Amino acid sequence: MMPTAAPNPSNSSRGPEPTAADAPSLLTDQAAYLAVLAQCRGDTLKAFVDERLLPVLPPVTVLHNASGLYMVPARDTARGTVHHLGEALVSEARVRLADTEGYGACLGPDLQRALAAAIVDAAIRSGCELPAVAAFVAEEALRLAAEEARQRAQVEATRVEMETF
Repeated sequence: MMPTAAPNPSNSSRGPEPTAADAPSLLTDQAAYLAVLAQCRGDTLKAFVDERLLPVLPPVTVLHNASGLYMVPARDTARGTVHHLGEALVSEARVRLADTEGYGACLGPDLQRALAAAIVDAAIRSGCELPAVAAFVAEEALRLAAEEARQRAQVEATRVEMETF
């Protein structure tokens, strides 16, 4: 019998996709919005910070802005031991906005992108420009979710069901 392509089932284990209404709750979960900032397009993030945030924010002090290699750990499920898959280049930044610190990190050597993410984090934590930041983060979360759904659909289109005789 010929293999057939499986239908594209929805992946309900990941929960519902984010919507624009989720923006305020997204900003209360630092890990969630930092994940969005780390994955969003660098040029979009930098443009938002340069055009929308920097003109209205108080002076920003850069505390740390550097790239480094980090070991990528993995756990052997059979033995329970941890080993390292290799190294990943990560750029990270810490900034101070008034009396609030912000943190940003991203894969790769883009120090400006990490700095922009840190500025957005500091703006969120200090309460500056929250409506604009919430809209930006929600828009990027929606775009990332749509991109992931598109990629998932492409992968699912290649799935083959084999019948066992």
